[in-house]
Amino acid sequence: MNIAGFTNNTGSAQWRLQGPANYINARTKNQYFVASSNYWNEEAWMPEIDLVVAQMWRNPKGVDFAHSKGVPVVFDADDIILGLGNDREELMDLNEKHKKQTIETYEKVDVITVTTEALAEHYRQYNDNVVVLPNYMDYMWWGEPLKIKNHGQLRIGWMGSKSHKADLEFIAPVMKRVMKEFDFVKFIFCGFGGKSGIYGKDIFKDIPPAKREYYPGVNLEYWPYKSKTLGLDIGIAPLVDDGFNAGKSAIKYYEYSANGVPGVYSDTIVYRDTVKHGVTGFLAKTPDDWYKYLEKLIVDTQVRKIIRRDAFQDVFDNYNLEDHYKKWVSLYERTCRDSKH
Repeated sequence: MNIAGFTNNTGSAQWRLQGPANYINARTKNQYFVASSNYWNEEAWMPEIDLVVAQMWRNPKGVDFAHSKGVPVVFDADDIILGLGNDREELMDLNEKHKKQTIETYEKVDVITVTTEALAEHYRQYNDNVVVLPNYMDYMWWGEPLKIKNHGQLRIGWMGSKSHKADLEFIAPVMKRVMKEFDFVKFIFCGFGGKSGIYGKDIFKDIPPAKREYYPGVNLEYWPYKSKTLGLDIGIAPLVDDGFNAGKSAIKYYEYSANGVPGVYSDTIVYRDTVKHGVTGFLAKTPDDWYKYLEKLIVDTQVRKIIRRDAFQDVFDNYNLEDHYKKWVSLYERTCRDSKH
């Protein structure tokens, strides 16, 4: 197969397209080319293409064009785009024309692939052929942990994008309390929420400047190294329990664990079936839960060490893309074989 993948230019492109492509290209005779959706060009169509994979596309005419060439189209989604509710609509910023184009795309594609069963349930209202392909850690991309000595300072960190605004607003009072209680602890955050700007306010402004460090995000190819150089001792992954977040997957757990960082995670559907509470991390519901488990990781170095070890091994053994990339190969081969175009 010759597969042409078009990404949505976000970090999820690595998890959904580029990661599987790395293994498909390295381990099989198939070829998987990945580019930004900005490079979709019907005039430059290559007749060798057997399959198009489009991430979070809004292009029904593009689907029609591929079908006219006898090529099936897979739509990949790792978020809910429509039906987010008033509190979340601004994340996708779609007008009525865009919403119509999005639905038409859903309906026209041959297969929709998603990360979780919760997302599958959402997308089945538009297309009967929805397949769950979970996220897995691509160690070709991520590499090994770095050993960084923090010399008496303990660093608790978070990293992510603007879609987590509500999550950060929830956790901000907890982090303020932790920073006030422990003199040797510092809060590290990378990406969204660290300063006032076009995306909103400085969510952590109540934490004294001397007790926090903010770092902007970096391009995708540099992200594994950047995440490691933050030097985190503990990671946090707060998620408000709502419909939008129900479609998320446990990427933060994979990233923290692959870096050798023990974490506290929201006790929601996203992490509940992945993180083993008290073994590979802690699951927290209330602000008091969050404080309790952060305090435990702060004061008990042995617990930190054990969870760091067990979480790292859990992700490597059970969520390693090298052991699962054939799921993509099988689906893509079946889609090409069953295509009616």
